Amino acid sequence: MTMNQLKMSTIITIIAFFCLSSAAISAGQQLKRHDPSLAVSADSAIRQHRKNRIFLIDVRNRKAFGTLRIPGTLNMPLYAVKTQPFLKSRPIVLVNEGFAGSLLERECRQLDQKGFKASILTGGLNAWRYRNGPLEGNLFEVKAFSTVTSRIFHQEKDLTKTIVIDVSEIRSSTSRQLIPAAIHLPQIGASAKQPIQNFSASDLNASVREIKKNPNSAILITNQDGKGYEHIEKTIAKANLGPVFYLAGGLSGYSRFLEHLALSRKPQAKRVKTINECSPCGKKSGSESLE
Repeated sequence: MTMNQLKMSTIITIIAFFCLSSAAISAGQQLKRHDPSLAVSADSAIRQHRKNRIFLIDVRNRKAFGTLRIPGTLNMPLYAVKTQPFLKSRPIVLVNEGFAGSLLERECRQLDQKGFKASILTGGLNAWRYRNGPLEGNLFEVKAFSTVTSRIFHQEKDLTKTIVIDVSEIRSSTSRQLIPAAIHLPQIGASAKQPIQNFSASDLNASVREIKKNPNSAILITNQDGKGYEHIEKTIAKANLGPVFYLAGGLSGYSRFLEHLALSRKPQAKRVKTINECSPCGKKSGSESLE
């Protein structure tokens, strides 16, 4: 198989994988609905935490927690929360970076059934930082709160609260195929090259303005390669959309993730591709033997 044939095969594999996923949804599997009754806003959590009225439970791994955290937060794995009876003495609020909420919602319902009063910090640590909640640790690592990996995005993309904004200058076929519901706003992406001085929410289209009416929306910004986000952040701040997230590696990174995911679901024998037959051991390319 030639290199061009291999590339074409890879592209077809990704598109086929995506089409099968989309077909499942269109065949009756609706988008997963976010439950707003389980959500607590960052402003409310900040006030209650200051008055010691809640337990904040940070469910990130120990390394991430040790790097940067909310003062006074308890750190434990999500599965371990239900094993701590003392947490029933006051309401608990589950905390992570903020984008991945489906697992937290599921655990919240189970905790409620076991006698806990559980909820989730809307927007997680990213929203807490945006609302100027106190943090301790290495503040240079704060951008980790707003970074979303391809794996996490794929896990959460079918939730109704997830809104993707593609800020690429030109919306590519990859974007249309992999994230068809994404809103294309090239004027934001253009700010990475030439900052927009007077950009505001009024410059956004009607679909995006509607976002501001739903405080539980998770807004994800992406472009083709995941570069230049630091410049785009300034424009997003002017638009006053609240805390937003950024897809690590952009559309290219997500495409590679889907490629690996699709290949991982194939039998092992079909994962290995031979591009060119190698020369027998002890021989150079062609028919020349090593002396």
